[in-house]
Amino acid sequence: MKRILCMTLMTVLAAGAFWGTPAEARDVPEILKSEDFRKLGLASFPWMKVTQSTRAAGMGDAFTAVSNDINAIFANPAGLVHLKRFGYQLSHTRWLVDTGFYSGAFAYRTGWGVLGVSVVNYVRTIFNPEGTGEMVKGGGTAVGVAYAFHATDKLGLGVRVVYVSETLHVDNMTSLVLDAGTHFYTGFRSSRIALAMRNFGPDTKVLAEDQKFLMPMNFDIGVAMEILGEMDEPNYLTVAFGSSYQVDYEQRWQIGSELWLSNAVALRAGYRFNHDLESFSFGAGFKGNWGGRTVLVDVAYTDVGELLDAPIRFSIGGSF
Repeated sequence: MKRILCMTLMTVLAAGAFWGTPAEARDVPEILKSEDFRKLGLASFPWMKVTQSTRAAGMGDAFTAVSNDINAIFANPAGLVHLKRFGYQLSHTRWLVDTGFYSGAFAYRTGWGVLGVSVVNYVRTIFNPEGTGEMVKGGGTAVGVAYAFHATDKLGLGVRVVYVSETLHVDNMTSLVLDAGTHFYTGFRSSRIALAMRNFGPDTKVLAEDQKFLMPMNFDIGVAMEILGEMDEPNYLTVAFGSSYQVDYEQRWQIGSELWLSNAVALRAGYRFNHDLESFSFGAGFKGNWGGRTVLVDVAYTDVGELLDAPIRFSIGGSF
């Protein structure tokens, strides 16, 4: 059974690698090979690309290979294999132009792997300066079920199936998407390499339009390692690098770091290259232990320039 799951995951990830292949090496129209062409605004459900992990956002989203707790359910489901028993998290994101996200997740280790559930609720408001006398509702919801397991003592594999629904006034569209990932320890010190495919699904017809749009698929590659100390020590520093290939944007890169002090306070920083809005970010985390139960509080700030209010993320979670 595990062999079949491994083959399925690698097939999905290989399909995702297509989107990361240079246009010159793909059979695509000549216009898409032009240096002046930029992939912008081609995907539906764009809010699904917004980071739901406060910890990951604080590291500039260079989190694919770092994923080692409940936050992995959003970034790379394979990272859930690091949960010892039970993990949970509740988060809020103050997003752009009076929009926001509320998300929650929990995961539990069984005798044959780790099972997890995630929920994301996206809330937005639409303004009409003159008013219509009618309330306009808009937003989206994504509910996912994840499973992760160890293929070997160094390789973790994971998948997440997500049901997505978006509403704009009286129109509604739904879809099923798949996330899949790998998390591999190389054997050189604590270095690890990770691959993650997210939002893999069928084309979607947006509202009443006849034209179909791609899902906001992306293929992430990441590496991470502790350069000072080790993860089982009170003080250690992790650095990470990531690259993201997206169907509706150019290739992106991220770098990030996380410094733990006395296994109680975490300081995070990161930078996103070639992103349309987000650039540098900072974050902090606070950990407490009571009766064998760990409680974590995280906060993150992301810069988006002077024209918009900066997104602020806050989460509380833990494990036992």
